[in-house]
Amino acid sequence: AAAAEARKAEALIQRNAKERQAYFASTMQKLIEKHSIELKDNESRVRAEMAREARVTCTAAIKAALDEERVKSLREKQQAVQAAVRAAVSTNLPVAARDARPDVSESYAASRRAEAEKASGA
Repeated sequence: AAAAEARKAEALIQRNAKERQAYFASTMQKLIEKHSIELKDNESRVRAEMAREARVTCTAAIKAALDEERVKSLREKQQAVQAAVRAAVSTNLPVAARDARPDVSESYAASRRAEAEKASGA
């Protein structure tokens, strides 16, 4: 009878151990599936955020390049105007930029006439 009881107890222990293993395996499988889904969601969010950041960076880079090109173009135009003004001044020709503004060109023309009269009168 004691041996039978010992066998029953051993069988019960083994059955409980198998149930615990099955429960543990099931719980672990659920956790793995849950974390797998969370990982996929996180990966999707990270990819979307990286794409947004890349678009923002790309847009900023394009804007900076356009601004730099615009500044370069303005600088080149300014240098061309300055060269034209220097050439006009060195040859005593009226400066086109001044002629484009009537209020300045009239006073400029008047001052040039006064200089010419002084030079001829002196």
